[in-house]
Amino acid sequence: MSQDLANLIPTHHWIWADLAYPTETWCVVPFKKLHGGQLTHRQNIYNHYLSKVCVRVEHAFAALKGHFQSLWELRLKMDKDNDLHVAVYWIISCMILHNMII
Repeated sequence: MSQDLANLIPTHHWIWADLAYPTETWCVVPFKKLHGGQLTHRQNIYNHYLSKVCVRVEHAFAALKGHFQSLWELRLKMDKDNDLHVAVYWIISCMILHNMII
């Protein structure tokens, strides 16, 4: 599955994800404390700022979902590049409409 996602993400692009996803060149995840180990100060700072970004993104999606019911269950099968583009364009359209509303 992760290879399928990697094929859908353009070169030099990446996504934020939680620890359920693998650390890949296309996937930015927080540092995980190993059993009995500690994170470095820099790793803790990185995790802190990544967490802040993730919270902001979640709030943005919640605001969009509050205005557009179609985003509650955007069920698209992501088999090809074109499928990803449809989802992205749908979400961008909702973002533009949201900005026009406010």
